[in-house]
Amino acid sequence: FNLRFPPNIAINVDASQLFDDSFVPRTIETIEATRLDPRLVRFDVSESTFMKDGPKAGRILRAVTQRGLRVAVDDFGTGYSSLSYLHRYPISALKIDRSFVSGPAGEGNDWDVARTIIELAKILELEVIAEGIETREQFQQLRKLGCQQAQGYYFSGPVSPTKAGQL
Repeated sequence: FNLRFPPNIAINVDASQLFDDSFVPRTIETIEATRLDPRLVRFDVSESTFMKDGPKAGRILRAVTQRGLRVAVDDFGTGYSSLSYLHRYPISALKIDRSFVSGPAGEGNDWDVARTIIELAKILELEVIAEGIETREQFQQLRKLGCQQAQGYYFSGPVSPTKAGQL
C-alpha cells in the first residue's frame, strides 16, 4: 500500500470539545506554535455532533477549515446519516464505521453498505477512510472497492506520542 509521509494526524473531537469557546483559538495557536502543516491535520467529528447544534458546528468547522485543516465525518452510516449535511458543512472525508467491514471480506450486507459509502464519497469528491481494518483480506477488498485510506490494527495499534513522532 502507499503510505504518505508525513502521515496525517487524525484527532477525534467530541461535541463538548468542539463547542467549547476556546476550541478555534486553541487550535490555531497550537498549529502556529508547532509549525505543523495544517493540511496534515484532520478532525474526526461524529455524525451526532452535527445534530447537537448544526449551525454552530458549521461556523466552528468553517473557521478551522479556512486555516487549512480538514474535517471527516466519523462512523459514517451508524448515526443520523443525513445526507444534507454533507454539502452544508466543510467536510473533506467520510469514515466508514468498522461495523461495515468487520465481516469476511466482501461478503454480506455490511460490505454492500461500505461499497455504497465509497461510491457516495467518490461522487461527492470526498476522501473515504475505512476504520477497524484487522486483516489483509479486508484491506485488499477495500482497495478493490476504491477506498483511499484505512486504519486499524492491521497497520498498527495505538501508539504513544513519542512513538507517533518517530513514525
